[in-house]
Amino acid sequence: MRGRMKLTAACRGIEKFVFHFIVQSKTTQTKREFERPLFPANERQLLQEFCQICKVLNGCSFVKNWPNTRLSIHLGNDGRITNTGILPSDDEIALFLHRLRPIYLNNEQTNFNKIANLMSRHLADKEIAECVREWKRHYDGKASQDVFEIKILGNIINSGTFFDDYVNALEYHRDKDRRENIDAIAEHFPLEAQKPIFVLLLMMRLNAINKLASFLLTSFDREDGRPITIYVE
Repeated sequence: MRGRMKLTAACRGIEKFVFHFIVQSKTTQTKREFERPLFPANERQLLQEFCQICKVLNGCSFVKNWPNTRLSIHLGNDGRITNTGILPSDDEIALFLHRLRPIYLNNEQTNFNKIANLMSRHLADKEIAECVREWKRHYDGKASQDVFEIKILGNIINSGTFFDDYVNALEYHRDKDRRENIDAIAEHFPLEAQKPIFVLLLMMRLNAINKLASFLLTSFDREDGRPITIYVE
């Protein structure tokens, strides 16, 4: 009996940690609390790898020199469209794209959408799922279309589809079909003017990546049960 009692007492001393979330409404000031299990070891390792890649991305000169970047496209009286802003150098863009590959490429385990889906599926909450949907809208450029839309030959330039065509025609690869599409657009919206839009989409992707990584790092830091507060409208 004493042995069993000691075992029971020892078991009571084992603390089971969980994520403790608080969803706080900015408008109604109401809040909702819920708990979720911690990420399994294999998933946690993958999520941490994503965060490490994010850290490396933010160390690129493309990001550090961003305050010097100015995006500006000018439509002249003669109908010419030109870039009148200040863009990162080709070398800065190339290095950033190289370090983005593990997050951009679909066959990578640290692909942005795969990581976002993994996290959302594990935490299984409607407010977290809504956050993820919003980050995805920024990642693929759709959020920019709430402000402006550039449409050429049926192609929306500030979009994920254009980004994929541009990067695979001119940067990562020399895809012939994608290059033909880019060149067709260039007849009405020249490459010189396409580049600032591409740079804008790159930064929108980084912002989405940073938000996801920040959420994950906060979660890792609060594995001891301290609350993680999510503010919603």
